[in-house]
Amino acid sequence: MNAAQMQVDKVRPLVEQDIVSDYQFKGAQYTLESQQAALAQAKAAFNNARTNLS
Repeated sequence: MNAAQMQVDKVRPLVEQDIVSDYQFKGAQYTLESQQAALAQAKAAFNNARTNLS
């Protein structure tokens, strides 16, 4: 997830300066959002497993 955030941070100023397309920025954002969703899902699965273990 950190790498995806770094990519968003790297591409954002390039889009603002019209060096790269907005498409690349949106792709980086979608990747970050996907990583965040995967992390949330993993945390939920972990909490569920911990509850079931009890």
